[in-house]
Amino acid sequence: MRRLCSTRLTRVNARRQPCPDEGFTIIELLITLVLLGTVLSMAVPAISGWMDNLNLKSAARTLQSDVAFLRESAMSSGRTHTIAYDMGANTSTMKWDSDGAGTYANLPNYPASRSLAEFGNGVRIHSLSQSPIKIISSGAINPFGKVVLTNNRGSMAVIGIQITGRASVSYTMQ
Repeated sequence: MRRLCSTRLTRVNARRQPCPDEGFTIIELLITLVLLGTVLSMAVPAISGWMDNLNLKSAARTLQSDVAFLRESAMSSGRTHTIAYDMGANTSTMKWDSDGAGTYANLPNYPASRSLAEFGNGVRIHSLSQSPIKIISSGAINPFGKVVLTNNRGSMAVIGIQITGRASVSYTMQ
């Protein structure tokens, strides 16, 4: 649209001269805002689902790294370590045989308990094959098994813990 600039009037009935466009009209701004709102209304559900799956992956990787840490710690200290999962409380608890006589205590300089609520309200322990899992001084795990995590979208992360002490994660995302 062309706008008219006011100029010095030399005559009473002089016409205004057009000036260059220097901004947006209200109509143009409203159309832009409507389009932006439409795009955002479509993007928010997709971003929300992406965040739910990201939280699930983060929780699974953290639990996997906890198993790896306990294995390394058991091998370096020569003491048995355990990790117990509680489906009801949605937590994992890590301990070690501090005196070699079966007295289990919290790990020094490492979180003794981890709540999956840290990773969002929807992440929870769905099932597990064994709890607690013992990691002996050679790094072997007995009994070995798997832990299944889920989120609100129905996505699943399976943490497989092998007898050798290795933990791997596989995902089924919704």
